[in-house]
Amino acid sequence: MKLKNIKTIAVINLGFVGDVVNASCVTIELRKAYPDAKIIFITVPKSEEIAKYLPAVDEVVVFDKDIKHKGIKMLPLALKLRLMYRFNMVILLNETFRSGLFGFLTGAKYRIGHDSEGRGIFLTHTVDWPEEEKDFKVHIAEIYMRNLKAIGLYNSDYKFGLNYSQADDDYINGLLAGSGISYGQELIGLCPCARYGCKDWIPEEGTKFINYINQNPNQKVIIIGQDSGRDFADKLRELGVSDFIDLTNKTTVPQLTALIKKFKVFISVDTAPMHMGIALEVPTIGLFVQDNYGKWWPGDNNRRKIIRGTPASWTKNLIQNFNDLIMV
Repeated sequence: MKLKNIKTIAVINLGFVGDVVNASCVTIELRKAYPDAKIIFITVPKSEEIAKYLPAVDEVVVFDKDIKHKGIKMLPLALKLRLMYRFNMVILLNETFRSGLFGFLTGAKYRIGHDSEGRGIFLTHTVDWPEEEKDFKVHIAEIYMRNLKAIGLYNSDYKFGLNYSQADDDYINGLLAGSGISYGQELIGLCPCARYGCKDWIPEEGTKFINYINQNPNQKVIIIGQDSGRDFADKLRELGVSDFIDLTNKTTVPQLTALIKKFKVFISVDTAPMHMGIALEVPTIGLFVQDNYGKWWPGDNNRRKIIRGTPASWTKNLIQNFNDLIMV
């Protein structure tokens, strides 16, 4: 049953950027149900920037779980927020005992989350934590949305979303204009590397895909990422492939959002930009080497495809899936 007299809502997600992007479906549903409520998103320092661009989020609060607010040091933050916002409701998207305790300390009348790690004593409304979720068989956004079942707001047809500013878009337009992009060229995004090296693509395979794309003068590959992506681009040049645009380490997270939105097709290993592409409804191909794809890939449709296996095996299937999505 939908709760009444809700004026301030806290949504707590202490995960990384990809986790926060996948929480957009929750903020969207909360805004539908409570159009006049103030929604405060509480997250870790690394996810603060992207959280500001989630649909319906009014403010972002940083919870530094590893240093500043670790352990008992969370108490001053909880008391500060308790006085500042007087939360009516807290949605706990993580299953940890710590987040349950923190939600309780905020003083919110209603505290909603999974009954996990013995934290049910801190919650007023709970949902089960089934084995299928623990075994990575349920997508993370679905897990987040199931919290809303406890208050009658679950929507099986949920949507993702991600915003960016006009200034971000203007910056990207200028960056592209200075990168030699011809008018009307289709931009093919490539994020070949992740936080963990085991997920990275092999440069020798990347050359095959880029050479394939370069057969079409109307298409141009843009490589994005941070230091590992830069190293990938350097290796491509060593292998004799230089006909691509290297935009690694040249954008903030919101600017990257504006860039991804311009891609005709986006190919990414399992990392945050992949989730951003999906949230932006850009045709996206996810490259997975691990078996936890059930939790991190929301399923194939006519705008997204998954390729599983070893990095050495991706290219053949990638070209076929790319050709399918380029027609969308």
